[in-house]
Amino acid sequence: QAALDDVRAMVAGAPNEYGLVVAVTDRDRVRLVATHGYADIARKLPATADTRFAIGSISKSLTAITLMQMADEGRFDPDAPVSRYLPDFRPAPKFAPITGDSLLRHTSGLPNYLAHVASMRFLIKALDGFEPRYAPGAHFWYSNSGYQLLGYVAERIDGQPFPLILQRRVLDRLGMAATAPQIDDRLRGRIAIRYARTPDGAFAG
Repeated sequence: QAALDDVRAMVAGAPNEYGLVVAVTDRDRVRLVATHGYADIARKLPATADTRFAIGSISKSLTAITLMQMADEGRFDPDAPVSRYLPDFRPAPKFAPITGDSLLRHTSGLPNYLAHVASMRFLIKALDGFEPRYAPGAHFWYSNSGYQLLGYVAERIDGQPFPLILQRRVLDRLGMAATAPQIDDRLRGRIAIRYARTPDGAFAG
């Protein structure tokens, strides 16, 4: 109980008005849900236990689970070149081919993020002729682009859009009924506003 009280006090004492929701569970049940601030500061909409948040890169863990399931099924080989699954993926590495394993581990040498092709299949074409500076597996460099490619690999293997693959393979199996696999316009207005700290210390949505 003392630990739960500490968590409750920490959340209550959080600075600023931005929304914060913290849940503490054990193997049997939810022991505590503590909330702070607003899900939408402009509208003074409080953050509650039911507030939805964009989970961001936590979704990479779900992507990795999906690909490892496919590996267990013998349909995905992490050690094979990615081009086996995405024939149009044609970087120009001076080293060994980029593999699924190197994408999963962020060691492919691909760029982190290409904003002009985010969530677009044009990423595959945008990487035509790209030359990593090191061999796959040699160094860690966080890559959103790499996980974007893994989503396309999963689509090629399962023959479905990636959100449906995540829903069927991960969310449904875990009973995550309140979690959506994709943020669309319908959902965007129902999740907490994301805020970024500005240089003067304020928060902007």
